[in-house]
Amino acid sequence: MLNLAKMEGSVIDPNGYMGMIESCVNKMDFFIIKVIEYYKSVRVDEAIEIINLEKLAAESIDLCRMQNPAIVFDVNVNQQCEFKADSFRLSVILNNLISNAVKYQKPGEHYPLVKLMIGVNEKEADILIEDNGVGIIEDHLNNVFKMFFRSNFSVKGLGIGLYIVKEALTKIGGEISVESTYGVGTSFRLRVPNLASVNENER
Repeated sequence: MLNLAKMEGSVIDPNGYMGMIESCVNKMDFFIIKVIEYYKSVRVDEAIEIINLEKLAAESIDLCRMQNPAIVFDVNVNQQCEFKADSFRLSVILNNLISNAVKYQKPGEHYPLVKLMIGVNEKEADILIEDNGVGIIEDHLNNVFKMFFRSNFSVKGLGIGLYIVKEALTKIGGEISVESTYGVGTSFRLRVPNLASVNENER
């Protein structure tokens, strides 16, 4: 209906109310998507399966690249052994972290960069996501995983993505840490248990 109303000559809108309404609708749509993502992450049963992390990472990058086609992705995946985990939750985690790395780039950055490094051993997957974006104020670092907390209001967001990441990681027994320098960039390090070794020990 908004699109119809915005058609040339279909309605007079001198104050730009249609644009404001569209912005509110888009925010609400995004919020609903995030809430659904959260409840799925919390309530959906774990589906443990063999994961090709290079493929999973590529899928997340393809999904997030459209946010900023200028972003350069530096990806290094070293997976020499079988890795088993909950692919749905791991996908949710990567999607949110990579999306944030893309979203919170510095305006006018001539070389916007997101690094993704993944190493896998029999015990766990070690995942590092690093960007050269706006960074996070040091006093805010302890709060970034809280629901609705936002460190930077100059970029559109809801403050729910990192909360979903933490909840999903907790569900699969993983850990996350964050380091950031304001104005320089941010890095998130994840450790996700490799359940392939658990399954082997149970045989």
